[in-house]
Amino acid sequence: MDHSPQAPQIPEGPPDQVYEAPILLVKGFYFLVGIWSIVCIIFLLLIFKHMALGPLYGLFMIVFILVFMWYFSLAFAYRLEVWRDGTMRMTSYRRTITAQAQDIPKALGPKFPVGFLKFRLEREMGYLFYQAENQDLQKALRLIKDANPYIRFTNI
Repeated sequence: MDHSPQAPQIPEGPPDQVYEAPILLVKGFYFLVGIWSIVCIIFLLLIFKHMALGPLYGLFMIVFILVFMWYFSLAFAYRLEVWRDGTMRMTSYRRTITAQAQDIPKALGPKFPVGFLKFRLEREMGYLFYQAENQDLQKALRLIKDANPYIRFTNI
């Protein structure tokens, strides 16, 4: 018998509030990740040239680090949809997470006005691009708080 939790069903109709991260924030972040990737490649190639390790070892390490970094960074959500019943859907380039606000005990914001909002979900963390002054985001967070009055918001 399968006892794994089912993903919440999306309610009928459009979401009550939609937040989409500013395009400059999202593109700027991935631009920095791209620059960091290039720096890592150059730095690691220089290190592996001076080591007595084979070229395949160096290539494997570079590919592993870059794939690992890009795999996780592409899971940062750029879109949040919230319904009045507490259903939320976070969309990223890699996946879409559907959750219930009632199942989220804590949301941790960045210490700066721009960064990532971290939702502690049942089995994982969900990260959302965050801009403090965005009114759509503030309305979405109010809907989440209305659906789950026990959620703890930190740094928001």
